[in-house]
Amino acid sequence: MRILWNGEVLEEFTPSKGIREGDPLSPYIFVLCIERLSQLISAACDHQFWKPIKLNKDGPALSHLCFADDLILFAEADVQQAKIINKVLEEFCKSSGKKVNNEKTRIFFSNNVGHTIREEISNSLNFSRTDDLGKYLGVPILHSKVSKDTYKNVINKMNSRLNNWKASALSLAGRTTLVKSILSSLPSYTIQTAILPTNTCNLIDRKCINFLWGDTEQTKKVHILSWDKINKPKVSGGLGLRHAKDVNHSFMMKLGWGLIANKDSLWARVLRSKYKCRSDILPRVNRKSSMSNLWKEIVSAWHDIERNSIWRIGDGSQIKFWEHNWVPNLGSLQQHTTQVISLGDLESSLMNFLNVSGDWDEDKLKEWLPESTVKRIMAMAPPSPWKKADCIAWANTYDGCFSLKSAYKSITEVQSPLDRVFKLIWNRKGPEREIRASNSVEPPPKHYLKLNVDGSLYAHNSNAACEGLQIANTNGFQKIVVESDSWSAINFIKEGCSSAHPCNTLIDDIRILARRLQSVIWNHTLREGNMVADLLAKKGQKLPVGLHIFDVPLPDLSYVLFLDCSGVPRVKIVENCFEYTLKIGLLSGYATDGTVEKCTDTDNVTCVSLQLKDWDVKV
Repeated sequence: MRILWNGEVLEEFTPSKGIREGDPLSPYIFVLCIERLSQLISAACDHQFWKPIKLNKDGPALSHLCFADDLILFAEADVQQAKIINKVLEEFCKSSGKKVNNEKTRIFFSNNVGHTIREEISNSLNFSRTDDLGKYLGVPILHSKVSKDTYKNVINKMNSRLNNWKASALSLAGRTTLVKSILSSLPSYTIQTAILPTNTCNLIDRKCINFLWGDTEQTKKVHILSWDKINKPKVSGGLGLRHAKDVNHSFMMKLGWGLIANKDSLWARVLRSKYKCRSDILPRVNRKSSMSNLWKEIVSAWHDIERNSIWRIGDGSQIKFWEHNWVPNLGSLQQHTTQVISLGDLESSLMNFLNVSGDWDEDKLKEWLPESTVKRIMAMAPPSPWKKADCIAWANTYDGCFSLKSAYKSITEVQSPLDRVFKLIWNRKGPEREIRASNSVEPPPKHYLKLNVDGSLYAHNSNAACEGLQIANTNGFQKIVVESDSWSAINFIKEGCSSAHPCNTLIDDIRILARRLQSVIWNHTLREGNMVADLLAKKGQKLPVGLHIFDVPLPDLSYVLFLDCSGVPRVKIVENCFEYTLKIGLLSGYATDGTVEKCTDTDNVTCVSLQLKDWDVKV
């Protein structure tokens, strides 16, 4: 054995002592040994001695799978192949000093292998045959139809936990905590890769609700509320517990989403090739006459996956304007058109709705879509050939990445509408009060121009920054300070974001524009220091689509501009977790009047007096 130390190969030595059990080096040394076995198998495959299996003619070849100390070998059912396997294992044992455990090793044959060949291969390898591989990494490897007895071990685990708990010694809050944190999470590992039978899911729910209300084998308690009401989110009047069937379905959605997000992984390539899903980003998932349990699970969840996925604009080569979901919160645009779409127009791409300058063709959009929809599209960055390829993102998260929480919410949100009273109760944290004075507007450095941006319902902060940089570049300003009250927007511009994020294309456009200027500084400020941009963004919702430039300040902005020029800070009061924004009026150098501009979730406004610099503020 030789060791590579700082790029230099040391002298060869022979190990003479072993490692104690539990030593931190043990897993690493084992991985190194198994890596040697993988190299031997790969070399045998490369020289066409070892013949791996394929689930489809164009699918990836499978020769072996390794995870920790578990190993599965794949080869054709042939006596010659059995000899090759023996030779590779003998070579590995000779070089590593390891031995194959014949008692724990089993051979599994497919149904089309004859009895005689099975006997010959088993005798050649000296391994026992089996018709059931049991479990791999704790999950049953299914060979037949699933029944309620298939996953009875899950119920047994729950029973063993319940036998050690005394429901009578716990309060309702304590039992609720145990159900949420332990009891309902016991099946989580198993249901990640398999659909549990309905009877099993119902039994899991029944055990949870019985323990919640304090039932025992001897006594039954009155269940004051039904399981459906308890399973509602807290903001909808429930306790936030979850149906086992819905949780199981959420995991199936995660599994199906992996075909999109991890399309290059081995398992995704195997399934895509076996069931002919095509090589597109969005695979074609259909039910087959003969399919595995895994594929049945993915097919069952595919409708919800498509419903909650959205396309992100890149080069525009793969997105269909009418059929695909690419405008946030609108779904397919076929549902919003004001005209009948012909079969020829139905195949239109995004490029068909651009003008000669590469921007959205506003007139053409208005011919087909209502004003509100056109506003949403105009706020999005148009496709361009120099951008990255179009991609698919998860529509229910802010960053476009899949999460089990959002998947479960998408299943149950229709059944559990928001209740403002319960939201108020769960968000209340007690009589806390905090008074904050936010910074006034700061002037830019010398020789710099300051650009304050904000977003509205139809436009991101990033979109406003993009338009502002274009105006600055057109007018010859080379040193700019861009300021926004959105920390996320500023951070994305500085650090970047994933291709699945809805602002990704806008961020790319802004960075390109920023490179054309001599210097750009990105700053974050509080909302009270960005009031002019905030009011303009709100006013922009009522204006026609397009860019509007005002040479004279609007009447609505005179008061806010006056405060900014005077250097008067805004004040925030946070009481009982409700935030009040106060507007301080200036009269003869003293703030003598304050009015509540925004009051959230309450009609009770508290009177506050404080001393702030030279002003006596009373609200």
